[in-house]
Amino acid sequence: MQQQNKPGACPEVSAGSYGRCDDHCSGDESCPNNMKCCNNGCGHACIVPVF
Repeated sequence: MQQQNKPGACPEVSAGSYGRCDDHCSGDESCPNNMKCCNNGCGHACIVPVF
């Protein structure tokens, strides 16, 4: 099954910034509304995209 890529891009993770090391999503299709599954510095989370 092909992953759905939603419009927009993941925001850049600031150098030295670390998010939770959990994977809360496995692709854009697992995020609600227009949110994207993005790397948060350690794991993955649903984040509002940038355009």
